[in-house]
Amino acid sequence: MVSENGVSTESYTPLLSRIAGVRRFAEQMGWEVVLNGNTREDSLGQYASMVVEKLFAGPSAADAAFVNFHPSSLLTAHLLAPGLGPTVVLPAPHTGELHPTPAVRRAA
Repeated sequence: MVSENGVSTESYTPLLSRIAGVRRFAEQMGWEVVLNGNTREDSLGQYASMVVEKLFAGPSAADAAFVNFHPSSLLTAHLLAPGLGPTVVLPAPHTGELHPTPAVRRAA
C-alpha cells in the first residue's frame, strides 16, 4: 500500500520503532499509529484512515512484524540527523509491467 499518511512503515507499527521519540509518543498517547504531522486539520480522519490502511495492507512479506506500507515520501537516514532513520525499509513494491497494446505500437 502507498499512502501519504505515514512517513515509514513504523508509522503503522510505532511500538516497534527504533526512533525513541516515535515509540515513546505512541506509548504515552496510547496510539496505534502515528500521523505524519503535515496535516494538522482533520487529524481524527487521518488517524482513522491509517488504521484502515493498516488493516488492508496486512503484514509485510519482508518482515511480518511490520505493515506492508510504502510511504509516498520516504523517511531516510541522513548524516545531519543521526538516529533519525527508518527501523526497516521494505523492498520496493512490484506492481507489474507495462506492455503497449497493438494500437499504441502502430501509433509510434
